[in-house]
Amino acid sequence: MSAQDEIRGRGPARIYANDAIEVQWEPKLCIHMQNCIRGLGEVFDPQARPWIRVDAADAERIAETVLTCPTGALHFRRVDGGPQEEPPVDTIIEPRPNGPLFLRGRIRIVDDDDATVREDTRVALCRCGASSNKLFCDGSHLKIDSQPWTPTLRCRRSSGETVRLGAPTVEPDRPRVDRVDPQMRLAPWVARERRSDGLI
Repeated sequence: MSAQDEIRGRGPARIYANDAIEVQWEPKLCIHMQNCIRGLGEVFDPQARPWIRVDAADAERIAETVLTCPTGALHFRRVDGGPQEEPPVDTIIEPRPNGPLFLRGRIRIVDDDDATVREDTRVALCRCGASSNKLFCDGSHLKIDSQPWTPTLRCRRSSGETVRLGAPTVEPDRPRVDRVDPQMRLAPWVARERRSDGLI
C-alpha cells in the first residue's frame, strides 16, 4: 500500500489494470450493492476469475460505472490521460431505509484525536450497530430482522462549522439509529466535510 493510501485509510485493495485504467477493489468495504454488476456486467462478473475484466469495455464506461459504487469499495485511476474522479461540490448524506448512511463528497473521517481514519469521496457508515467493520457498513443490517426502520436525519451547516457524525439517538427496545442528533456525532468517530476553503 502506498503512503498516500495509508493516509487515506484505504487497503488492502486488489488492483485490476490495463494501459488505460486501473480499478481498485477494497473487499472490506464491499456490501454487494451490485451497482457495478448491473451497470457493466461484461466487466464486473462475480462468476468470472478475475471478477473484474478491465479489457471488456472502454475506460470511460468503466470509470462511469465505478462512480456508482456507494461505499467506496471501488475506485479507479485513469492512466490514459482521461479524467480522474472529482467529488461533488456539495456533500450528500443519504440515509438508506434499513441500511447505512451513504456519504458522497470530500469526506474526511477522524478519530477523537483528530487522526485521519479515512479520506474518500464515497463511504457507507453503519447505522445498525452490528457491523464488524465499524464505523463502516459491512451488510450486517441484512441479518438483523425484517422490521422496517427509516431514519429521520437532521443536520446543521454553517460557515466555519464542523459537521460531525456520531452519537445517534437509539430507542432502548430497538438497538439501531432512528434519528441523528443535531450535532451529527457518531462517537467515538468524527466525520468532517472538507472543502477547498477548509473544514466546515
